[in-house]
Amino acid sequence: MSDFKFYRTIFILCFASCLAPLATDMYLPSLTSIAGEMHTSINDMQLTVSIFFGGFAFGQLIYGPVSDALGRKKIILLGTLIFSLASLGATLTTDFKVFFAMRLMQALGGAAGAVIVNAVMKDIFKGTQFNRAINISMIAMSLAPLLAPTLGGILASFGWKYCFYLLLTIGVLIICCIGIGIPESLPKENRQPLNFMVMINNYRRILTHPSVCGTVLAQALNCSAMFAFISGSSAVYMNIYGLDSMTFGIVFAMNIISLMIVVGFTGRLVKRFGLLTAFFGALIFSFTGSSLLLLSALIEVQHIVFVIIPVVMTVCTVGLIGALSTTYTLGKFPEMTGTASSVMGSLRFGLGALAGILFNLIPGKSVVPMAGTMFTLSALALIIFIISRRFRREG
Repeated sequence: MSDFKFYRTIFILCFASCLAPLATDMYLPSLTSIAGEMHTSINDMQLTVSIFFGGFAFGQLIYGPVSDALGRKKIILLGTLIFSLASLGATLTTDFKVFFAMRLMQALGGAAGAVIVNAVMKDIFKGTQFNRAINISMIAMSLAPLLAPTLGGILASFGWKYCFYLLLTIGVLIICCIGIGIPESLPKENRQPLNFMVMINNYRRILTHPSVCGTVLAQALNCSAMFAFISGSSAVYMNIYGLDSMTFGIVFAMNIISLMIVVGFTGRLVKRFGLLTAFFGALIFSFTGSSLLLLSALIEVQHIVFVIIPVVMTVCTVGLIGALSTTYTLGKFPEMTGTASSVMGSLRFGLGALAGILFNLIPGKSVVPMAGTMFTLSALALIIFIISRRFRREG
């Protein structure tokens, strides 16, 4: 495949995979104004972030095996259409219950692109092209939920509905780009029958594979620490430290820059240390950041910089760890890449939803709930990976 065609295909696929992650938190800077317009509390509005994570996780469990059986393209198009209609529906209501339902539908629809894109890449790219494609995809998937609040902070000055207008527009553009520019990547002869028991058995094979299970769980927990930050960032940065929506977006951008820098070293780190050693080192760095964050929260350090820097340390490894985990896992299950992608995505966003819900249940108006959640998740990621290393003989 020529470089032009490669990058054109990657651009379209990353565009599709980023749709739901963008929707995750683009509206975070507007949560207070949305809550006021819908006559509900900020805690209720934060639950719409968690329900999105939950719907996104559930949707991926369905789309992966379905795409292995029916093909990739039509499933992505159907999911993106559902997402686009839900985005439109969110702008037409002032009822919190309806808005809540639209967020759930957004998640269920957007999950299609997020989970199937990795499978499409595995279908059409080989060797070094596949590794490059996965690295670029993980950058995009990790940057999207971090970039969204910055963009949302800008749009908030015009009104919260403009976030959803933009998501609707992006959804329509994705439908057009994939419909025209991406062919079906899974030949009929390579498809697997859609059978519930086969699907369950495939999930069991992936989750009980000794060397894959620990890596997937560690990656999901590490990513969930970022989602805990996303769920709590608005309350911490805006309500506790008093940042306005524009400054909130700028501070958020620091996470984006750091993540891009770290992912840029993926190839060099793997070449020098090996995939799993690089993975382990990234987990240690993330754990160090979350430990410093919790320490700052417990001793009630007043300056916001002592929150920002540990958060950046914790979050910046998410793209690197995601790329390494995806490459490792899909390499172990090349015959069911859709299902393998489903497992990774569902665990990542399912644990993210749980982290967000737990965060909202913890009382208090301090940094401690967010910091404690992030510390617990990053610590568990490191512990699980260390325990699982004794099962790795081939890694």
